[in-house]
Amino acid sequence: GDFNSVIPGFVDGYWNNTCVQGVDTPYFDVDGDPNNPQNNTIGVMHDNRVYNPSGKLQISVGGQTLNIADWQAKGFDKGTQGFPMPSDDQILAWGKAVLGM
Repeated sequence: GDFNSVIPGFVDGYWNNTCVQGVDTPYFDVDGDPNNPQNNTIGVMHDNRVYNPSGKLQISVGGQTLNIADWQAKGFDKGTQGFPMPSDDQILAWGKAVLGM
């Protein structure tokens, strides 16, 4: 998601989610200095599962692409992991489980 429009101190949260991306693209994009990201303008994010064709998770900070390990080393998005694309049947099973079907 694009969190570029946040007001410092008033950030969104995104955790314990399953995100399926049909293409390899950064799953998170935020303005700022990738060498000195500011906590008060970055969404509260952690413990997500992100699926895409390559299984590689990327974050865009100030136009620079970081891998998830580098981003987590800065103290952000702890516990979030990237995985290869699941099957259609798996995605349907997840949806049914959420709906109690």
